[in-house]
Amino acid sequence: MIIWERKILRNIYGPVYNDNLGIYEKRHNEKLYNLADLLKNVLIRKINKKRPLGRPRTRWKDTVEKDMRLIDEDATLDWTLNREKWRGLLVAAQVLNGPLSC
Repeated sequence: MIIWERKILRNIYGPVYNDNLGIYEKRHNEKLYNLADLLKNVLIRKINKKRPLGRPRTRWKDTVEKDMRLIDEDATLDWTLNREKWRGLLVAAQVLNGPLSC
């Protein structure tokens, strides 16, 4: 590492507190090399995971919430716990979207 880089890294990462002596000390070269390697890994290395292309997949839950909002503005997913309200929403959704074909 060049002297210039070490000076910059010491300035960025700052001093280390020594508990035994109760004072701040500047970082030694070995610690700076470790921090610089970590920084290079983050910036340079390629991440192995791939992001799927296109728009995100539509979740079933999002579709149900959208249909519930179309039927009733005050509808929430808490209505799924009440059988009577849920049954009414299902009937209204079938009218809205058409019955499911078997």
